[in-house]
Amino acid sequence: MNNYCIFRNINDCKCCFFKTKNKYCNLHINNANLIYEIINDAIGFRQIKTTNDIYLIFKYIYDTPTIYIKEGIFKKILKSLFIKQWTIKTKYNYITYQNHELFINEIFKLNLNTYKIEKNNDLSFLIKIKNFMNYISIRNHLYKSNITYTNETDPFTFDKFEEIPFKERFIFCEDNNYYCFKACDFKYFIRTNGNWNPYTKKIIEPKVINNLEKFIDYFKINKNNNNNWKTVEQAFTDVSLIIQKIGFYTNMQWFLKLSKIQIRNIIRLFRVISLRNNNNNHEEYFRDLMLLIFDDNNNDNNNEIYYSFARNIIRIFENGDSNFLLCCNFMKSIGVYSNDFYNSLPEWLSDIESPIIINSNSLTQNLVYLINIIEN
Repeated sequence: MNNYCIFRNINDCKCCFFKTKNKYCNLHINNANLIYEIINDAIGFRQIKTTNDIYLIFKYIYDTPTIYIKEGIFKKILKSLFIKQWTIKTKYNYITYQNHELFINEIFKLNLNTYKIEKNNDLSFLIKIKNFMNYISIRNHLYKSNITYTNETDPFTFDKFEEIPFKERFIFCEDNNYYCFKACDFKYFIRTNGNWNPYTKKIIEPKVINNLEKFIDYFKINKNNNNNWKTVEQAFTDVSLIIQKIGFYTNMQWFLKLSKIQIRNIIRLFRVISLRNNNNNHEEYFRDLMLLIFDDNNNDNNNEIYYSFARNIIRIFENGDSNFLLCCNFMKSIGVYSNDFYNSLPEWLSDIESPIIINSNSLTQNLVYLINIIEN
């Protein structure tokens, strides 16, 4: 019975395929080697194309009791067949070592861990493999000091990069420009505002968002940071972003100009307008804030009023599709007490039904009407 020659070509790892009655053809009779016999017993005559082919060779070596120097034999096969590193790097493109010896050693450890998982059903090894693969995915998102970044501070916390723990600095590249964000705040922004770059408004690739999740998971960063603001500026930055998502232009600085008395009157007017729209959903918003505002023991320097104001606005606008009329009511209300907001209101807002519109050409009557609402 005729067989094929089991000699393997260097780098492309194909069999000779000359027919012969023995294991080697006349051309390769002097190239007989144990490694070719092991490969042939493990995967037959097929070419070594994938990482799975390499694992089957590894598995055969470790399952065969008569092969004693298992690690040495496996590494010898790789070194003999893949003399040029690029020929095997295409199969393991997530391994970054440039040194060929270290590269081969990393492949050995990867296959050994896989083998242990298969044999022992060991969850700890599976977790190690998962962490390793996560690291491969996030390595390009690690902060590097030798890169020039488009932004100088985190846009959500206003912290400088050196003030952010290293493991929380998530970077990504867009159009050859690098951006750095605080990981969890970036994730919160995406969840509440959409997957777009806050600097360029361009859509962020799904791969980057997926890697952000892996980044947070790999470094075990605290994920429960919703509304965990350190300053009023941070709170109103979140508010501005979520309002703009619905279609209204705002600026964080405009909120900072509002006094506590103005906030009180904005809430009162919002409640009256919403009530006259027969929209009872408004009652679930700003309850805690009204208690704070009318608390005589509340310190004027206490920023909790501003934080509560921000939290309630976010609650209204994060469900903007179902709360759209309430969103319009709020923007009209805040426009009465802030020229900045009033001048930025879109023209179409006047077409939204609201009792704030009075059938009179007299500005005085309008103002009196509003004052009466606020004072009663």
